[in-house]
Amino acid sequence: MESVEIDEFEESSSSTTPLFIAAPMVRYSKLPFRRLVKKYNCNIVYTPMIYANCFVKSEKCRAVEFVPTEGITQLFNLLLNNLKILEMLQNWFMGWEVFN
Repeated sequence: MESVEIDEFEESSSSTTPLFIAAPMVRYSKLPFRRLVKKYNCNIVYTPMIYANCFVKSEKCRAVEFVPTEGITQLFNLLLNNLKILEMLQNWFMGWEVFN
């Protein structure tokens, strides 16, 4: 999958069409939900919060929590306790929100 090259915010600000964002919801931001809201023209979809340290150390965590999806612009929601995650994911997302 290639990096997202379209700036959703810039595109929306020059248009009369609203920008639709699916905010993160506990237990309801997993991949099937993200695919569903994309089907209904959601522009940006948050992932569930990902604990960076677990993500970096655990292959199982990466397989379950991170599923790059063609055609869905995802905004990753990280609980940052390990900066290495930003290096690992930099080619797969357009932005991130960091809680420290």
